[in-house]
Amino acid sequence: MARASKLLTEEIVKQAQKGLETLGQNGMIALKLKAIISAKKHGLTTVADVFGTTKATLISWIKRMDESLEQLNIQPGRGRKSVLGLEEEMTVKDWLSSNSQLTIDQVKIKIEEEMGKYIGRSTVHRLMKKLSFSCITPRPKHHKQDAETLQEAKKKS
Repeated sequence: MARASKLLTEEIVKQAQKGLETLGQNGMIALKLKAIISAKKHGLTTVADVFGTTKATLISWIKRMDESLEQLNIQPGRGRKSVLGLEEEMTVKDWLSSNSQLTIDQVKIKIEEEMGKYIGRSTVHRLMKKLSFSCITPRPKHHKQDAETLQEAKKKS
């Protein structure tokens, strides 16, 4: 068996056992707690192989366990980088400010032609929402609708 880890103390193992009793046997946190408990007996490398993680990941779980049980939750990632930079977003904002009739497809085509970057329709829509613009479409008018009758109805109501 390999050398015992200095991080994996009896106190942490007891804390993991208490957490496992309160949480139950199911869930991602329970799986991590089981790995911490079994690492005390079988060693970090063996447990990492069995659980399909790396030794470094197991060590980070032990360190986070030392802080609190809630730290074992899945941490948020860094997210995806935006295709357009801040200057390019401001250019799109200027386009939308100067011409309020631009559609999502027109903005998409304009970005492809002028900036040379391909982005999808939903990305353009998210960008418009981020820039505080909305895609407003007028209500359709029926071809048989009479304009005079409509004006009279508006005056009466």
